[in-house]
Amino acid sequence: MRIAPFVLLAVAALGYAGLRQKVTAAAAPQATACLHGDDELPDQRARRVGALTLARHVNTLQASAASKAGSYQPVTGLGVSMPIPEGFRLQLTTDGASYLFSIKDSLDPCMFAYFSDQTGIILVGRVIQ
Repeated sequence: MRIAPFVLLAVAALGYAGLRQKVTAAAAPQATACLHGDDELPDQRARRVGALTLARHVNTLQASAASKAGSYQPVTGLGVSMPIPEGFRLQLTTDGASYLFSIKDSLDPCMFAYFSDQTGIILVGRVIQ
């Protein structure tokens, strides 16, 4: 019994399509509900705005420290006078001549964050999806 080449091709194509669908479904990232975005809830917005205010405060304190002491300071030497919003985490590194900090939302599946350095420019980031 001889099988026509087009039948073999059709069977191979169907098998490939089924395998591809399984691989694509397994590799596809799960949809996550980000806490900060167009549909942000008021309480999440308040947390985010608090983190932005904190970022501005840290930049202001660093500018003041650099003008008074001639170098940027670690968090412990800054005298941060405002609370870190619930779920956010502040990390700061400095070598005295420069600094870099992040304020990341540990409650957000998309890992929303603010970043800044000695330029004073605040950047926004989140996980690439």
